[in-house]
Amino acid sequence: MDRSVVGATRRYLHDVTLPFLAMTLAGQDEQTTVVTTHHLPIIGGFKAMDIQNLRESKQLKSILSDKKGELRLTCVHTHRNIAAPFDNVVWQNGAGVSRADSTELKESAPNCLTKEPDGFFLHDVCGGIINHHAPVGDYDGPFLFYPNRWPET
Repeated sequence: MDRSVVGATRRYLHDVTLPFLAMTLAGQDEQTTVVTTHHLPIIGGFKAMDIQNLRESKQLKSILSDKKGELRLTCVHTHRNIAAPFDNVVWQNGAGVSRADSTELKESAPNCLTKEPDGFFLHDVCGGIINHHAPVGDYDGPFLFYPNRWPET
């Protein structure tokens, strides 16, 4: 939903995008919805990333707070799992498949990248929104917990 700003690292929500989102959500009644932006609408604690966050967070928060039905707001800019409330909406930032911003929350921290296990979100909307973080890679398993007595009823 967010667009690049020419000559800058931050992004913005366009004056066409915000009304479009409001109109789309208003027409959904109680439908379960996932809205995604690239850049974070909150201050996430990563100084080098926080200067790039969305400047239109108040408008976005207002539009999302009017949504009836379950709603999740997701982003990916820092390429790491983060969750926080965004007014009355659950906001989640997902892992990336290439690298992550280093977890260093000191204000003086340099902007660094870390190679971490790749991953992605899988959104299940059956009976409500459930977000699964799925790591990408070759791992041993699966191993049955109780191979001789599964499932008990």
